[in-house]
Amino acid sequence: MKRILSLIFIFIFTLVLLTGCKCSPAEVKTGVAYGVVYNDYVARVEVKVIDGEVSDIMIDEALLPSDWAMTDFADEHDYVLDYKDQRYVKNVRIDEVTFSANIDNDNLTWGNDKVTNFGEFLKTGNNAQWYYDSLKNNKVSIVDDADKVIKDLKFKTAKMFKSAGDYWKKTDTTLGWDENIKELIKGMKATNLETEPKYNSNNKVVFGDTVTGATLTGHKEYYALAKKALENAKTK
Repeated sequence: MKRILSLIFIFIFTLVLLTGCKCSPAEVKTGVAYGVVYNDYVARVEVKVIDGEVSDIMIDEALLPSDWAMTDFADEHDYVLDYKDQRYVKNVRIDEVTFSANIDNDNLTWGNDKVTNFGEFLKTGNNAQWYYDSLKNNKVSIVDDADKVIKDLKFKTAKMFKSAGDYWKKTDTTLGWDENIKELIKGMKATNLETEPKYNSNNKVVFGDTVTGATLTGHKEYYALAKKALENAKTK
């Protein structure tokens, strides 16, 4: 009888402990930031925070039209424009906005009646996010001068992001883009985005005492976007 009473007491005590426990689930927040890096790419940085600690960081970059608006169209036509050793489509529509290619002082530029400097346009307001998301959602078309879609004219490549794998591949002597970004993220996470990066004497990116294998010259730009994404996460 005493054994039964002891078991009942243990069961009730355990039940009280379990029901009395007010263990709350982990607080998970995510923030995103967009911006132009190296003056030539649009970066998206996403930071995931669990209970105030940075748990994950994701970085990708959208290429500009000069890196993806090429075509294999063989015939001469006013739909295309030759620049150096590449043939480009003359007009691209991104979302609902059309940009035309021009050669200015031996440089390939993109613009329209309202946009004379594509790079500066991307740095203005939410244009970086608009551009990145438009490419990500495949809102890109080849159009003629009347803004009508040219169905039989195709892009030479469908890869519009660095994560596609063709941009700066890893070699025996360099990490390449993907591995550099991974190393940079390791340093950011190790210091919870509380330490600004810099180069050490070996030209490696360091975060305080945390040494990474990254050599990216734009490490401060990525860090600034990651900090912005972190702040965006905290305000949610």
